[in-house]
Amino acid sequence: MNLSKSPFFSVIIPCYNIVDIIGPTLETLVSQTFTDFEIIFVNDGSIDSTLNTLTDFQLKIKNQVTIINQENKGLGAARNSGIKVSNGKYIALLDADDTWASNKLSILFEFINLNNKFDLYCHNEFTVTQNGVFIKNNVYGPFTSFEDLFYKGNCLSPSAVVLNNNVFKIVGYFSEDRDFHGVEDYDFWLRVSLNNLKISYIPDYLGYYVIHNNNMSTSLNFFDNEEKLLLSYVIRFNTVILNDKLRIKKRFLLFYSSKLYHYIRRGNFSFLTNYFKDTFKILFCFDIFLLNKKIKLFN
Repeated sequence: MNLSKSPFFSVIIPCYNIVDIIGPTLETLVSQTFTDFEIIFVNDGSIDSTLNTLTDFQLKIKNQVTIINQENKGLGAARNSGIKVSNGKYIALLDADDTWASNKLSILFEFINLNNKFDLYCHNEFTVTQNGVFIKNNVYGPFTSFEDLFYKGNCLSPSAVVLNNNVFKIVGYFSEDRDFHGVEDYDFWLRVSLNNLKISYIPDYLGYYVIHNNNMSTSLNFFDNEEKLLLSYVIRFNTVILNDKLRIKKRFLLFYSSKLYHYIRRGNFSFLTNYFKDTFKILFCFDIFLLNKKIKLFN
């Protein structure tokens, strides 16, 4: 791999206790047909042998790899640490359990050179098991506005996103608030759209989102954090007016349906009573629902 002083891409990979799952991710980096990129691992306070694995990889690749070793600060803070020391013109996010097609960076490089008026680029992914068994197609676009991203759910995946490094000067960095842990990416996409930055959708499938038992999006705490995030945007922008109420109601019903599905899959039925109560309030007394949630979650 060749590396210029200012590489075209900086690949940012946050790592926390991922020694058992990062192997395919490392392989996907070595197999890239496009070579003008640096790799920045952020070891976010791992207590397993993650650091040793990253160091071994660094010795093989030599000057292309930077390892930041820090105390555990969470996913948003880990991404931020890598981004702040990056030298690339564009930031390519990659989670430590996901993989890319070998031509992913090559295709992005060509696409950006032809369409460099955009600030954020997102492609599709396949969802697969750890053994590589196909589960489904993940289509991430075209979702290019705040309305798309807020009302249709978190439509973008970090490992499928490449951003111009200048975006962070405009939007700021990923939230390091633990209340948004696991949904800090969703918050960031929403802020990108609210700043009227341009999002481009690439319909190619260039990555693999790997499903396993430790995925952040399958944890029950994840849904509590997403609920806080949604409510914070409704409260912050005071969008609960007559023209928006119906859409916001639908958004919360979509969220609670997804939450119910995951609770039942986990065999946890404790959410059922609250689910029916919240659904009733959303449909028939939405203002009271928002007020109660605001008091419960933010006070």
